[in-house]
Amino acid sequence: MKSTSYAINMATLRHARALGAEEAIWVSSDGELLEAPTATAALIVDGVLVTPPTSVGILAGTTLGAVLALDQV
Repeated sequence: MKSTSYAINMATLRHARALGAEEAIWVSSDGELLEAPTATAALIVDGVLVTPPTSVGILAGTTLGAVLALDQV
C-alpha cells in the first residue's frame, strides 16, 4: 500500500479525468518527477530505465522493484 489514505490520490485522478486525462503525474515544486497517484513513475531515457529516487520522499514501487531486480540476475 503506497499510503494510509488514498483520498488525495483519488481526488487527483478525478481531477485528471475531468480534464480528459487517464492518469496524473505528480512533480515536486522544483519540477522533479515523483510518482502517479496509484503507480510508480518510470521513464526510458537513452535506453536506460530511470525512476525517481526514494530520497525525494516517495515509496519504492514493489512491481518496479521486481522488474529492476530481474536486471541483476
